[in-house]
Amino acid sequence: MTDQPRSRRLAVVAYRYIAAELMPAETMVSLPVPLRRDSQLLAAFFGTLTALLPDRTNSVVRPPAVRIYVDWDGERAVGYEPVLAGPPVARDPVAGLLRPPAFTGEMTDELRGRLEAAHAEVYRLLDEVGSLYLEGTLAADGRRVLARLDRAYRRVVPPEIWPLYEALNPDFFQWLAGKGSPEGSPVSCPSCGAELAAPGRFCTRCGHRLGESRGHAE
Repeated sequence: MTDQPRSRRLAVVAYRYIAAELMPAETMVSLPVPLRRDSQLLAAFFGTLTALLPDRTNSVVRPPAVRIYVDWDGERAVGYEPVLAGPPVARDPVAGLLRPPAFTGEMTDELRGRLEAAHAEVYRLLDEVGSLYLEGTLAADGRRVLARLDRAYRRVVPPEIWPLYEALNPDFFQWLAGKGSPEGSPVSCPSCGAELAAPGRFCTRCGHRLGESRGHAE
């Protein structure tokens, strides 16, 4: 398993941590979300139940039952927080679908391959972005990596369950979208790389309008 991206290994740690005693077999663990806590980098996850639709083209996702925290460097679980007042059950309300329309359908080998490739891209980019988030500074090339990760996340996470990810660490997703910096850390202009000492609408060096991507196309 050591040849897998670190963030993929963290997801396995999170699943094993809760699946053995806390959650039933239908447990799903989310993609990792970086989280800073006391100058330490953690991976945050939510754990919930899923249920296959009758036509087997997708699965429904229940509201999160637990949040799990895994040490990013040590690759070990450090704790969890219950979200629901009681144990998760199949009759809990539905939060949304597990897969977006591009990956909806009977799970053929072709669809599974595309889905695994899309998730692999998220994990690969998370390995790059984790250290950037902990350091809290960005040059122009770092901002481009963040933009790619934002697109990779949104490619595999349906809009209706996106808030479940944001709830794990709103600060990270604001930073990922170019709307802030981690816990007040300085950021750099995505156009010229100049460090920005204070928030504003335009870069004081090159005049780039902040919050806009450069050469971005969906």
